[in-house]
Amino acid sequence: MLPAGVDLIILDDGTDNITNLNGLSCLTSIGGSLRIEFNNMLTDLTGLANVTSIGESLIIKDNPMLTDLTGLANVTSIGEDLVIQSNAMLTDLIGLANLTSIGGTLFIDANNVLTDLAGLANVTSIGGTLRIENNDLLTDLTGLDNVNSIGGNLFISDNDLLTDLIGLDNVTSIGGGMLIENNPLLTDLTSLANVTSIVGGMVIENNDLLTDLTGLANVISIGGDISISDNALLSDLSGLNNLISIVGNLQISNNDLLTDLTGLGNVTSIGGDLVIFNNDMLTDLTGLANVTSTGGNLLISDNDLLTDLTGLDNVTSIGGFLGIVDNAMLTDLTGLANVTNIWGGLIIEDNAMLTNCCILCALFAEDAIDDIVIGNYINIQNNAAGCQSLADIEVCSPCERPAEPVDIPTLSQWGLITLLLLLMTYGSLAMVGTTRLAGVNAYSLSLANNKIFRLPFSYGVYRIALLLTALLVVLGFTASLATIGTILISDIVGSLIAAPIFAYLMHLLYLMEQNRK
Repeated sequence: MLPAGVDLIILDDGTDNITNLNGLSCLTSIGGSLRIEFNNMLTDLTGLANVTSIGESLIIKDNPMLTDLTGLANVTSIGEDLVIQSNAMLTDLIGLANLTSIGGTLFIDANNVLTDLAGLANVTSIGGTLRIENNDLLTDLTGLDNVNSIGGNLFISDNDLLTDLIGLDNVTSIGGGMLIENNPLLTDLTSLANVTSIVGGMVIENNDLLTDLTGLANVISIGGDISISDNALLSDLSGLNNLISIVGNLQISNNDLLTDLTGLGNVTSIGGDLVIFNNDMLTDLTGLANVTSTGGNLLISDNDLLTDLTGLDNVTSIGGFLGIVDNAMLTDLTGLANVTNIWGGLIIEDNAMLTNCCILCALFAEDAIDDIVIGNYINIQNNAAGCQSLADIEVCSPCERPAEPVDIPTLSQWGLITLLLLLMTYGSLAMVGTTRLAGVNAYSLSLANNKIFRLPFSYGVYRIALLLTALLVVLGFTASLATIGTILISDIVGSLIAAPIFAYLMHLLYLMEQNRK
């Protein structure tokens, strides 16, 4: 047994004398790390058959004649990392069949004839990062079927024959970021269907046959940047439907068949930059309809079929610069009508068919008053006639932002107004008491103190008061239409309730004045 902190390093000295490890058969545990590296003639590990645990890392690297790991069949736990790298003849990992936990990173890289990961079938958790990279004959990830959590990042990259991610079906959480990159035969991500959260960022790049992201349908949060780029057959982002917010940057670029962004329909905010770049078939941005702000820059560039910016209609604030650059078919900036602040500046250039930038006129008008509305840098050039410079925008007419809504009473506020009128009427009646008003018909009314008095009422006077009240209501509605352009249901209901009470109070005050005279 080697105590904690003591490593066992098996490294050929250049003489190629190490062919087996039979002399280590007495070892049962290694407290530190076991490193088996650069042994050109080593063919098997059977000399380690009695080892059951490795306190720190197990590294098996650059052993070109090693074909299997059968000598590690009794190892049940590895305290830190498991690295299996650049073993040219290694065909399987069956020798690790009793391994149940890996405390740190699992790194399987550049094993040219490795076809599967079946030897890892009993591993249930990976405390650190899972990296599967540069394994030329690996077709799937079968062998990781019992892994339910990854404490660090998930990196799947440069595996030439990998067609799917079968083997990751039980993973529910990723403690770091996720990178799926340069897997030329990968067609889908459906085996990630149980993942609900990715603590770090997400990169899905250069997977030539990937057509959709449906395997990510249950992901509701991604804690870092998102980059979806260079996926030649990706046609939509529908797998991101449950994503609500993006903490970092969002970059969608170089996806040749991507036609829209509908999978982003539930995203309301982007904490960093929003970059939509060089998507040849992208025709609109409607999938961004619920986004209200970007914490960083907003760049729309080199999207050849994009004709307008519809989809950005709810964006009000841009934390960095706004760049609209080199979109060959873009004719106007519809979609930017509600932007009130561009903190970093404005760049609109090289859009060959862009003739109308008047939608920004109101923004520039406000900037002339308050110069923090748009950042210091403004560059408008090389667009079609009508949007060649700031001067083209300044002559747009009309150039004013819609008036801000005026505060008006809600139905509950109308209720308070009605209650106040009732209290005023009640107080007036209490003042009248039992006084009989000349020429007035009366009805009995019982007050809280059980006194009975006659309720003053004159039909002729009340009718006139009601007409006057109706005239006031009509004048109020006219003023509402003139200032805010609408009349709310609460106005109508409130007026129907309050008007008769107000008219009676007006009629009562008139009768009291007549009686006094």
